[in-house]
Amino acid sequence: GGYYAKAWTRLLMGKALFDTDGERVDLPAGFTDAAVNLYGEYGITDYMTLVGFANPYGHASYDEGDSASYVGFLGGGLRLGKPAGALNLAGEVRYGYAPDVGAEAVGAGVADDVPFVLVPTVNTHRFEGEVQVGMGLPFGWWAASAGLRAFSEPSISPAVIGFAQLGWQASDAWVLDLHLNLNQPVDEVEAVNVLGAGQTAYLGFGLSASWWFFDQLGLHAGIEGVAYAQSNASTPTFTLGLETRGR
Repeated sequence: GGYYAKAWTRLLMGKALFDTDGERVDLPAGFTDAAVNLYGEYGITDYMTLVGFANPYGHASYDEGDSASYVGFLGGGLRLGKPAGALNLAGEVRYGYAPDVGAEAVGAGVADDVPFVLVPTVNTHRFEGEVQVGMGLPFGWWAASAGLRAFSEPSISPAVIGFAQLGWQASDAWVLDLHLNLNQPVDEVEAVNVLGAGQTAYLGFGLSASWWFFDQLGLHAGIEGVAYAQSNASTPTFTLGLETRGR
C-alpha cells in the first residue's frame, strides 16, 4: 500500500565530448538536451513492489545543426525483496521501450579528427535484471546493486550495470545522498554519440538533495558528473523535480 513517485527535468548543456578512448575533446559548437522524466513505486505486498518509469518528452539541439523533440524509454518492472538480518535484499527485473520518435541526428561533424553525431534516443527494447542490497544506518542508509542490461538493437551490446549510494537523513525535512552509476558494455565502443544514447560506457557520480516541505511532498535537486566515459557528453547534468510518498 505504500507509494513513492518522482517527476523531474534533466538538463545537459555543454561543448565537449568523451571519445572512444575516454579522452575529452572540445566540439566546434554547443549542444543542449533537456528531458522530462517520471518514476514511481507501489507496494503490492510487504515484499513485492511494482515500479514504473518514463521519459515522455525531451528536446535536443546542436548549434551547428538541427533540433528535435524525442521520446525516451517507457516501461516498468517488479522488485521482490526481503530483510535478511540487518540487510535488505532484493531482485528486480525491468523492461523498457524507446519508440521511434526523434531517433534522428540533430548534428554531426569532426572534432580533433574524431567523427561524432548527436542522436538523442535509439529505437529499441531494453531488458534489465539486478540484485540489490541495502541497510539502515544511524544517520541514514547505504545501498548498492549490480546487474545486466540488454537491448534488441544489435548495435548496442549488453552491459554490466551498477549503483552505489550513501544517504544522510539530515533532519525531518532534508535528505542528502552521494551515489555512483556504472554502465560498462561487453563490446568495445566504436562510435561517438555526444548525447550518450546507444553504445556508451561511463562511471558517473552525483550529489542530490530533497527538501520535504510537507510530509508527503518534497523538492528534489541534483548534479551529476562523470569520472570516466566513452561516447558521451563531457559536461555536468542538472536535475530538478518534485517527489511524493505515502501509504
